[in-house]
Amino acid sequence: MIDCVLAVGLHFSSAWIFGDGSHEVAAAALLVYVLYPLLMPLTKLQGTIGKAIFRIRIVSDDTGRRIKLWQAFVRYIVSWVHIFFGLLYLTVVFSGTKQAVHDFAARTYVMKTSDTE
Repeated sequence: MIDCVLAVGLHFSSAWIFGDGSHEVAAAALLVYVLYPLLMPLTKLQGTIGKAIFRIRIVSDDTGRRIKLWQAFVRYIVSWVHIFFGLLYLTVVFSGTKQAVHDFAARTYVMKTSDTE
C-alpha cells in the first residue's frame, strides 16, 4: 500500500510537472510501475520501500540471500498476470508456507527482517 501511494504520487507529480501526454510522463510511469518493483528486490533493501518500512524482505528460498535477476523478473511477470485473475494472494491464505503464486514461481519467500540487520 505504501508503494502504491508513492507510485501514484510520483506519477501524478510528473504529469503535473511535465504536462499530460508527454514522453517524460511515460518515462516516469515506466520507472514507477515497472522498474521500481522489478529492481528494488535486487538492492540491499531486498524489497520495496514499503517492505523495508514494515521490516520484511524478499529472499531466495534456496539460500535465504538476495534474489537473482531471473527471480525478480519471474515474480514481477507472474504478479501482473495473476492480477488479472484476481486470485494472486489467495495462495498466501491456503499454502502452508504463506507464499503467493509469484513467490512459488520464482522460488522466493517474503520474511521478517531481524532487528539486528
